Parts: sequence; C-alpha cells; structure tokens
Amino acid sequence: MQGRGDLRWYGLVQFYPMVIIPLLLSLYWSPTHKGAIRSLAWVVVWYVVAKVLEAEDRPIDAAIGVSGHTLKHLAAAVSTGYFVQLFGRRYARREGLA
Repeated sequence: MQGRGDLRWYGLVQFYPMVIIPLLLSLYWSPTHKGAIRSLAWVVVWYVVAKVLEAEDRPIDAAIGVSGHTLKHLAAAVSTGYFVQLFGRRYARREGLA
C-alpha cells in the first residue's frame, strides 16, 4: 500500500535455488553422475556471482564504468549455459547422438 509489499515470494524464488541445488547435489552424489553434478555446481556458482554483482551494482559501476546489473545478466547467462549444456548432453545420449 505504501510501496512496501510482501517480499517473501521474491526471496523464495531468488534464494531457494541456492539452497536446494547444493542440498540435492549432496543427497544424490554418485560417481556416475559426476558430469551432471559438476554442471549443476557451476550453475550455483554463477548464480551466486550474479547475486553478488546485483548487490554491488553501484560500487562496481563507479569502479569500472559498467553496472553490476549488466554484469549480473552476463553471469546469469553463463549459469543458464551450464544448465542447457547439462540437458543437451542428456538429450544427446538419449537420442543416440553422442
């Protein structure tokens, strides 16, 4: 009503993946899943980098002349790339392409 809404859903969407993905990685660890786990670990790392860049937007902009918000999107794209790579490998194996 006064510009202050309920941010619980935002917090859940933004930070839940950073908690649940490492938990799932530890619960389902198996040497046969090493490649998938490595890709998911990189997804989490780049997501954390993106969140840090977002939080430090102004200092980064002042220091290098490029906003942290812009760099956040690049880091998120790298994170997404690892996720796509993971499922691309799985699809290729399933279809006999790899």
